[in-house]
Amino acid sequence: MAKDSDKCKVIFRDRSNWYTSRKEGMEFAASKVIIDEANDHVMGVHILGPNAEEAINIFALVMWLGLKASDIKKLVF
Repeated sequence: MAKDSDKCKVIFRDRSNWYTSRKEGMEFAASKVIIDEANDHVMGVHILGPNAEEAINIFALVMWLGLKASDIKKLVF
């Protein structure tokens, strides 16, 4: 778990121009992933947009298993 002295990296993506967002007619869609730089663990995720409930489940599993953010890049979807 991150402490106050630890640094976190925040990755923000505006997803409002993605095809899935436009297809659903959503004006706002975004995602934010918070990563602890000390150990590369995902500390939190915020998702707003279509299919957010499915995407957040993937991140919940990553956090529950204690995987690193770099491990997510190895996954094949």
